[in-house]
Amino acid sequence: WSLFGEDLERTAQLRMLEERGGRGPGASLLAGDFNVTPWMPDLWRLRRRYRDAIAETGAAAPTYRFLVPLRLDYVLTRGVRPLAGQTLETRWTDHRGLLLDFETAGVI
Repeated sequence: WSLFGEDLERTAQLRMLEERGGRGPGASLLAGDFNVTPWMPDLWRLRRRYRDAIAETGAAAPTYRFLVPLRLDYVLTRGVRPLAGQTLETRWTDHRGLLLDFETAGVI
């Protein structure tokens, strides 16, 4: 097991999303557990192309709660406007769920 190896793999995967995602004329949404904190360069690169919908709604609470509460889960968008968001408590995982409302009309 190598933390450095996992970092390299995650960086490669996120760069692939940055290069391939959001190329079409319509709206794009990337969502999931990216295993990055808001201050990591891997996320900064994605945020050059996408908006951080959770942060824009003011609901950027920690989404992972094992030993230390961290924000590891994201909803990144292009071509939609986030209106409201919240984190949801769950019983079946160590991550919180994310619920967002978006406006699409006239945004693209």
